[in-house]
Amino acid sequence: MILERLVKEQADYPAAQFLLCAANVCLQEATLAEGMFKKLVALPIGKFIDESFLEISKRFLSASRFDYACRTLEAALHLGCASLEMKALFEKCKAAA
Repeated sequence: MILERLVKEQADYPAAQFLLCAANVCLQEATLAEGMFKKLVALPIGKFIDESFLEISKRFLSASRFDYACRTLEAALHLGCASLEMKALFEKCKAAA
């Protein structure tokens, strides 16, 4: 996968790490996604991971990819990202699926 190679070559590139984490969520690779998430949370930008999950979920919804949006939101909530907006969007996503 291109993202895997990019993360290996650019280990300090958090955007690529996040995208790989999200891709693993969409591919239902929970163990890989959780490992990536733990690495991301440990970074200085870790406190913004919630917003990143919310934003990518919104993009999935706007692309009518309800399956990816639901998986992403469910994983984020499972991993401890629990803003009220994220919870509401997850409920909306489940209802639309």
